[in-house]
Amino acid sequence: MAPSVKIRVPDIFDRTDLYQLYHFLFQCHLYFRSGLTLFKSDIDKVNFAMTYVSRVVQDWLQVALEQEDQGIHHAWLYSWPSFVKEMYACFGIPDIVAEVAHSLDHLHMDSDDRIATYNVAFLWYSTELQ
Repeated sequence: MAPSVKIRVPDIFDRTDLYQLYHFLFQCHLYFRSGLTLFKSDIDKVNFAMTYVSRVVQDWLQVALEQEDQGIHHAWLYSWPSFVKEMYACFGIPDIVAEVAHSLDHLHMDSDDRIATYNVAFLWYSTELQ
């Protein structure tokens, strides 16, 4: 009998910090990759992600779903790429290039840090600027 692996679900996204959306969507992506048979359509992915939000994000989604009930349709509720784009538009960093450039300018290594920590941060910031 093969050992079962418990896949970690995404952290709740509540928009408490600037980079939380990036991490939330990455965690969703990892979860989707782990159980490809569970997520056969974009709607499955969007519905799954919507269950891991709270606060203002949950309120925003509730309004969109209530509008759906009233015949006002949002294409991003049916397409994972559109959902991701809409999430970034509503809850992402308003000027990601300026924010990342600022973070890159102020990147430093604390005395108790490892070089790997600095390298990962540098690679992430520099990739976002391309």
